[in-house]
Amino acid sequence: MRMAVAVLFVLLSMTPSLAQGTTSRDRVMATVQTFIRANETANLELIVGTFDDAATVFFPGGQAQRANGKVEIREVFAGLFKQRIGAITITPRDVNIQMSGDLAVVTAHLSDLPTTPIREPMTFSRRTFVLRQVGDRWLIVHLHASNYLLPATKNCKEILAAMPGSLSGLYMIDPDGNGGVAPFQTYCDMTTNGGG
Repeated sequence: MRMAVAVLFVLLSMTPSLAQGTTSRDRVMATVQTFIRANETANLELIVGTFDDAATVFFPGGQAQRANGKVEIREVFAGLFKQRIGAITITPRDVNIQMSGDLAVVTAHLSDLPTTPIREPMTFSRRTFVLRQVGDRWLIVHLHASNYLLPATKNCKEILAAMPGSLSGLYMIDPDGNGGVAPFQTYCDMTTNGGG
């Protein structure tokens, strides 16, 4: 028995703790993932706990609004959660983290960019989190949620106008919309003549 306890003690002392193995980047993502989990399950206390006391949030929608401080943030999320029927699933894509001292910026899309021509305008959602390290925690100091309306794409220039910063490459276009010619893939040079 003594031998088993001694072996267990040695093994535990050799295993690094989670805190020792986590980086600031890991802790930033843990806060964002907690926010997402709370949003998916409409857990008001958990979601509010990811924010700094003086945080701000820009909420998109038909009537965009800004919430200042935890009290207002709680009120807006409480209203959103009341409208929701059941849990939702949020899968961030194209996540990018930028760190600078005690500040971090995390950007993500909530869906993939379309790879086929957009026949009807569609909404594309993006989220930007600004976090600050407070002691050993990372808290959200600002959340900017935006829903961008992507128009139907008939040519390369429209793609670049709808998604500024698009890189040159292969894209699906539909020059005549729902006309007789099927959509096709073409190379778009996004640096010459404004994507034209």
